[in-house]
Formats: sequence, C-alpha cells, structure tokens
Amino acid sequence: MSEAVSIPVIAHGGANSLINIVDTIKYGKADALAIASILHYKVIEEFSVLFSDYIEEGNISFLNSGKLPKNITLNSIEEIKSFLLKEQIATRY
Repeated sequence: MSEAVSIPVIAHGGANSLINIVDTIKYGKADALAIASILHYKVIEEFSVLFSDYIEEGNISFLNSGKLPKNITLNSIEEIKSFLLKEQIATRY
C-alpha cells in the first residue's frame, strides 16, 4: 500500500508480538503503526499491582474478567522501542 500512494501509511490493528511489529514495518513498509492491545494489557497488569483502586475505575470489566487474548505478547513501550532499535528500525526515543 505505501508504495502505491504518496502519503504516509499507518498500519492499524492486529499487532500481537514484537516480531509482528517489525514485519509490518520491514515487509509491509508501513510508515507508522497504531498499536493498542499489545500495550493496554501490559498497563492493566502493571497498574493493578501498583494501584489497588485502579481495578475499580473506568470501563475495564473485560480486562478484569481474566479473558485476555492468548495470542498477544504483553510489551511496554520501552520494550517495543528497544526491540525496534535492535532490528535497526528508527524510533522516537
């Protein structure tokens, strides 16, 4: 897609691992990625340990149900950026 248009292409949806992110950039030639779940589940995991009242706030009933997708590798922003740099992919750091 990015080779067919003259504007930046943002890949959105479906990133479930660090390798998947790298492949989307290297082989899909995306100019940027919009990722959510791979980060959300990690944040929920960390915040629920740090802030006991966090699990009482917001609309996070699905996340609290324990039915987290099994195919998503939980990663933080720092872990993703570090992996991208190892793969020689520039990031804003």
